[in-house]
Amino acid sequence: MLPTLEKMLRRLATSQLQRTYALYKHRSWRYKRLSKLVESVICVDVGAAHFPHPKWWLFLESPKTLWLAIDPALESLQYTERWRWKCSVKSLPIAVSANSGKQTLYVTKSPTGSSLLRPRPSLSNNYRYTPQNCAYFFPVSERNIDVVGIGALLNQYDLTSRFILKLDTQGSEFSILSGMSDFFTSLRVIAVECEVSLLHLPPYEDAPRLWDVVGTMEARGFELLQVDVIEKTRGTRLPGERGAAAEADAIFILRREFVITRELNFRLQLLCVYVTYGLFEEANLLLRDDPELADFLESKSRLGGLKLK
Repeated sequence: MLPTLEKMLRRLATSQLQRTYALYKHRSWRYKRLSKLVESVICVDVGAAHFPHPKWWLFLESPKTLWLAIDPALESLQYTERWRWKCSVKSLPIAVSANSGKQTLYVTKSPTGSSLLRPRPSLSNNYRYTPQNCAYFFPVSERNIDVVGIGALLNQYDLTSRFILKLDTQGSEFSILSGMSDFFTSLRVIAVECEVSLLHLPPYEDAPRLWDVVGTMEARGFELLQVDVIEKTRGTRLPGERGAAAEADAIFILRREFVITRELNFRLQLLCVYVTYGLFEEANLLLRDDPELADFLESKSRLGGLKLK
């Protein structure tokens, strides 16, 4: 029997995918065949526990996409054995960091809270935590484990491929990004979705906050296009009540001026990133300013029903 948490996560994932697919049919009907056209994209989901990342629905439906599901807890990747999406998937039960070697894994009571950074209950934040919150983290045990450097991992794949990344590693996201300088310089990364803390003292030691990551990513040629804020509350909210902003999923996408003069497939990959994140206006503006890409898709529409207008 599945644990209660895994059941809940699976239900949430299913409902989220249903919602995004409904949006896909309603809002981006003109792009329905993009998933069949895009190629040479590797989706790297670091912290891929329990279900595939629903925001990447377009790439889930792409038979030419490779999906890397990465999580140190093997049991958290069992869903890949029942894979029903069109892209190919590779399950990697490993821990990822900036560099390869030995590191300490802090294993929390709930496996999804385990991190390469030490959890810390902040005294100045204690009033926000319930006993249930603390039970998520504590007690914590330590394990000495082998970690794989992100650069060493991605270098195993074809040099013509480009990556989109999701980093949900409980505080070590910024460290992982620091090990990818060569990939940013060579424009092999199109988008990065990164979990970041918004608290003045994050729950993990040395964990980055949003403003720490923004400056680094902008210097690498990316722009912050979406911030999904997660609010924290101690109990049931009343109608209209708001919680404190605790963390966020920040989506950084390579600025279009670095892509617009590149080969056609690169521009198509960027278009697909815009669409899978629901940035339909950005996608339309790219097509408006890129007649070659628009003509390419128009030619495909005559062959297979892709509609652009």
